[in-house]
Amino acid sequence: MILNDIYNNIEQKAALGEAYDYNVRPFIDLIDKLRKIGLEKDVSLPTVVIIGDQSSGKSSALESISAIQLPRGSGITTRCPLELKMKNTSQWSAQIQYTTIQGEPIEKEIRSPSEIDAIIRSAQEGMTKKQKAALGEAYDYNVRPFIDLIDKLRKIGLEKDVSLPTVVIIGDQSSGKSSALESISAIQLPRGSGITTRCPLELKMKNTSQWSAQIQYTTIQGEPIEKEIRSPSEIDAIIRSAQEGMTKSAKDISDDLISLNVCGPDVPNLSVVDLPGIARI
Repeated sequence: MILNDIYNNIEQKAALGEAYDYNVRPFIDLIDKLRKIGLEKDVSLPTVVIIGDQSSGKSSALESISAIQLPRGSGITTRCPLELKMKNTSQWSAQIQYTTIQGEPIEKEIRSPSEIDAIIRSAQEGMTKKQKAALGEAYDYNVRPFIDLIDKLRKIGLEKDVSLPTVVIIGDQSSGKSSALESISAIQLPRGSGITTRCPLELKMKNTSQWSAQIQYTTIQGEPIEKEIRSPSEIDAIIRSAQEGMTKSAKDISDDLISLNVCGPDVPNLSVVDLPGIARI
């Protein structure tokens, strides 16, 4: 009985495959040809597109469909739109085509499936490296002066009288706020179960060639503290120690601000505030 079911399933899948190849494949081939000659500029051609949040499993879904290993990892892995054209044939073959940031067209034969991951990563490097640098320069020129000005105005207390713009990360307790901030800043912040962020944390980041960091806060007794941080690995413990000094117990929340200034080659030019999570009772 089990063998009969297996044979029936195989026959059904084979029949579906033949029907697909006979009825659908010619239209896909035609759409590819029309796209190749640039007709999609004038006519809307049908396309299957996989979209979703960062790290939500889009590439994994495509892998399961195609049986092709694509670049995967934490952070932004798919950095360019990837058009994957698949065709069922008796012999394996693959080609990749893209244009570098310098405008050079590249076309390569891929010798085996195991090469695909590395070749796609290499293509993305050639297509984005200078673009990211150009965006960074434009950001530093146009946006950084305003962020520095806002930080100076906040430092002299102007925000008591004038509403200054601030990027604030809010959400339920243990919903991933500090994790989101970590992914933006590349700075390891206190994480764990229960209440981890117990004081508002103002994180001021500046992209520089040398790494440095300072923390400022006021203890529950009113004593102002200012410390130099020697390495990124110290930040987690120093923030936890600051929170201990600003609250009466491990379950207390403080309204007072911890100000953390971080400069380094791997941090963006950005100022954000991480708030304690919303506890729902």
